[in-house]
Amino acid sequence: VNDPRAFYPLVMPDNYMEYRYKMQVAMDRAMRVIEEVGEEFDKVFGRRYGLVEAMDCDDAEVVLVSSSSFTSPARAAVMNLRRKGYPVGLLKIKTFRPFPTEKVREVLADKKKVVVADRNISFGKGGIFADEIKGALFNLPDRPVVFGGVIGLGGRDITPQALEEIVMDAMDKKVVESEIIWKGLKP
Repeated sequence: VNDPRAFYPLVMPDNYMEYRYKMQVAMDRAMRVIEEVGEEFDKVFGRRYGLVEAMDCDDAEVVLVSSSSFTSPARAAVMNLRRKGYPVGLLKIKTFRPFPTEKVREVLADKKKVVVADRNISFGKGGIFADEIKGALFNLPDRPVVFGGVIGLGGRDITPQALEEIVMDAMDKKVVESEIIWKGLKP
């Protein structure tokens, strides 16, 4: 058919499930490849890139989860909270897809609380990273309480002080009172 408006499916319905299965297998393989390449890179350059990066999480009771560009202010916030005596750590998520569920569980399984700072929102639901973290931890028998904070939408600056406030808001609560802790809203 030469009609440019004609619909050409990526794969026919008869093969769609197998196609999606192969995509999932490729994502599982990609997770291993990311780790392997990270190890090789470390041997050559002395820096490691992997699926996640944990900072001060071994003795932390509360872990702040960040990603991408606001990890620097998150590091500063965690260092400042530690100086004040709070047992806080940081988990940077480096890959969203494939999502590093097992690595997230390794770091967060024994924590009391997890605070996820999201620079995005799924309207009607909450922060996308917070939802992914909740999903990763859901099947654990004694999972931590997950607090979701939305901050920095539209490119607004994310300061260490604002991240500290999100962590302190969660530390002061025993249960999640709201699915979203909003920070940085104009009055």
